[in-house]
Amino acid sequence: TFTNAPLSTSVIGLQADSYGISKTLDANPTTLDMGSTLPGAEVSKTIRLTSSGFSGVTVSNISYAGAGAVMLNAANCLKTLNPGEFCEMSVSYKGGTTESAVSGTISIMSDADTQPKVGLTAKTEFTSLIGNPNPITLTGDTSKEISQLVTITNSGNFTTEIKAITTSISSVVVEQNTCLQLLAPAKDCTFKLKVPAPAVGSTPFTVKADYTSGTNTKTLSIPASLAVTNADPTLEAFLCSPIDVGQT
Repeated sequence: TFTNAPLSTSVIGLQADSYGISKTLDANPTTLDMGSTLPGAEVSKTIRLTSSGFSGVTVSNISYAGAGAVMLNAANCLKTLNPGEFCEMSVSYKGGTTESAVSGTISIMSDADTQPKVGLTAKTEFTSLIGNPNPITLTGDTSKEISQLVTITNSGNFTTEIKAITTSISSVVVEQNTCLQLLAPAKDCTFKLKVPAPAVGSTPFTVKADYTSGTNTKTLSIPASLAVTNADPTLEAFLCSPIDVGQT
């Protein structure tokens, strides 16, 4: 015997669930690694939201909670997504002023059965340079000029521009400088330190390389020393004295 009695709400709900007729919202990816960025630089990535059930989903709010300068451009997703429809939102992270790793959570609020969340991680990283040798030692005597070749290597993960190579004392000059350029990661450049007119004495000084790190300028400081002695007076007297070859 069949009746036309209406099904109860609970029965309809059970039947809807058995056929997958539900409000479902999926986020892809569910974890968002923004990677490393330089101070002041910005990186952006995309999250896709998809209505994957058999009933439309209305997205009402999208927010971020956590550390770091994270910005959401989610206006395109604050709407109703019919079954099978998707929208895309952009997430931007701006590098901070110090080296640091940050994390947080992007929450998507809707009338779906579950509320998806996206975990976010990001890092601010400085460009780094190393000098070789370090420290620098210039030694010699007053009989000739003193020089030393120095190598600078980009040990970081980002290309940098070296703006200047300087010394803190005027008696040491920089020559044959190949470093005033863009320097990619793991690449190096060289310059020569020269003392054209050595004067007796021992002097500490500093060699500095100014370079870019995102919107910041950083300085590599290499300690150095200059030690100059008198040329050997005995040797000089020997070289300058006449030689008696004797008589035949």
